[in-house]
Amino acid sequence: MRTKWITTHVDSETLHLPELQPFIGRTVDLLIVDRDSLDAEEPDLSFFTALASPRRPATAEELRELHEAARTDPALAAALEIAAKDSIDADAIARLRAASML
Repeated sequence: MRTKWITTHVDSETLHLPELQPFIGRTVDLLIVDRDSLDAEEPDLSFFTALASPRRPATAEELRELHEAARTDPALAAALEIAAKDSIDADAIARLRAASML
């Protein structure tokens, strides 16, 4: 899934968004967030959770392929090490991302 985050000021009901060129002819979802009306309360994470894939355990073959790829990719190796320790707080990451995008 390709995504594009666009921040713009709406001054007309006709928008000119050249950033959307790669999406012309495709079906897309547009999310409008009115920054002037945001509460300082906990951000609504429903947008992010709706995009999340259903969780399922990785198959043995998928794990083997990941570990093989990690031999030449230090970032992947680090991510696999963190995942093995079960120390990733996905909810906290989603809250931080939501807060930083608002």
